[in-house]
Amino acid sequence: MLPAGARAAPGVTPGEAGMRPPSVRRAGPADSAGIARVHVRSWQAGYRGLLTGDELAGDSEAERDATWSGLMTDGGGPVVLVAENDAKIVGFCAVATPSRDPDAAHDVAEVAALYVDPSAWGTGVGRALMEVALEPLRAGPWLAVTLWVMSGNERAHGFYGRLGFTADGARRSDRAGSEVRLRASLEPSKGRGRTA
Repeated sequence: MLPAGARAAPGVTPGEAGMRPPSVRRAGPADSAGIARVHVRSWQAGYRGLLTGDELAGDSEAERDATWSGLMTDGGGPVVLVAENDAKIVGFCAVATPSRDPDAAHDVAEVAALYVDPSAWGTGVGRALMEVALEPLRAGPWLAVTLWVMSGNERAHGFYGRLGFTADGARRSDRAGSEVRLRASLEPSKGRGRTA
């Protein structure tokens, strides 16, 4: 049985680890510690080999907890969703509407963050979060959605490619290194019908 306000993601099946499909719900400030734990664990495992050991070790759960708690308490920030299995947060997704990119059109949304605990990689958690996150965007005024991915993160590039995201030519560099922007259409003519 799913918790109140949660729902199983449509079309998601468990991965090789045998994990049940997650329930996905909107997060609140009380979820910030679980989000921070997933964020740090995923960052450290996913970016190993792409970032230095010092950069990976400098990521703190306490700092991430404070950041996520503040974003969800203050309002006006991204919509944050969490995926849970057995009442434990195993992934999260944050969606900004509109996109935070200065060159983005007014009808472009952004997946600002998507992280899954390494213990749940390959189990459908990321896909479940993306399906639930993109559903209301398709029904709203958004014609496209973008996200940023580290240039060398082949696992992420493959995942997003399977969801219809392709590079749009934009690049940037920050503390995480070089990133490329990926874009997916939400337009009905691109095979992504809207609901009324």
